[in-house]
Amino acid sequence: MSSTAFYIFGIPIKWYGILIASGMVLGILIAKNSCKIKDIDYEKFLDILLIAIPSGIIGARVYYVIFEFNYYKNHLSEIINIRQGGLAIHGGIIFGIISALIYAKNKI
Repeated sequence: MSSTAFYIFGIPIKWYGILIASGMVLGILIAKNSCKIKDIDYEKFLDILLIAIPSGIIGARVYYVIFEFNYYKNHLSEIINIRQGGLAIHGGIIFGIISALIYAKNKI
């Protein structure tokens, strides 16, 4: 089985990207129902997500680059190229949680 699901305008869309995006959408839908049950403002939750998701992606890349720095110190232009892989879930979780906590502390 190929790792590429399909192409959009010549850009390969990978299965792992589809699975990650599906997980995020499913998590948001579950959270929407949970917010109703627990009487939490869903709009504030979405505001936090708008900060946490991009921060998590950046954090995942930063974490990966730090642990593969021997390669990236000689290939600086490839640090921002996430199309070839190189995201570490640990960094994504760490940066996402930290950014959500900072936002919540300052805005809520």
